Amino acid sequence: SIVVGSDKKLIDEISKTYPGRASMAPVMDVFLTLISIGEKGWKSFVAQRKENMSYFKDKLKKVAKSHGERVLETAANPIS
Repeated sequence: SIVVGSDKKLIDEISKTYPGRASMAPVMDVFLTLISIGEKGWKSFVAQRKENMSYFKDKLKKVAKSHGERVLETAANPIS
């Protein structure tokens, strides 16, 4: 990022809060994983995730009910 301004004190304060560049390692790990598993592997992961989410949600509802709580249904954001 480039920060420009006429107030040197403000620029100095902003520069103290900016952590610098993030590591490329996580992005590279994901990229290499996706290349190594291929399209079929990716589709398998997505299918497994959907199954796991259904299982998790059912179990969570049972635990919530046992504590007098409920799990919110968020149609616009199914993983929240």
